[in-house]
Amino acid sequence: MDKMVEIVRFQYPADAQTLVALLKSEGIDCYIRNELTTQMLSLIDVGGARVELLESNVPRALEIMKANGYEVSVENENRIK
Repeated sequence: MDKMVEIVRFQYPADAQTLVALLKSEGIDCYIRNELTTQMLSLIDVGGARVELLESNVPRALEIMKANGYEVSVENENRIK
């Protein structure tokens, strides 16, 4: 069974929204966790806005991120097949 995993966190929800729009335009279904919490509690560190998607889509999503200038962590580099 495929599970949801986090691929990146952003301090600002608007940055996460831009990535989600890009991934969805490429056919990858994803969402932002903690989007409203991050907006409402901007003075408190709640861990940022987290982009999550199905684990089976991670390699393709990371390739799209790299191709569009997003920084991919070393941990996520290992997930690209």
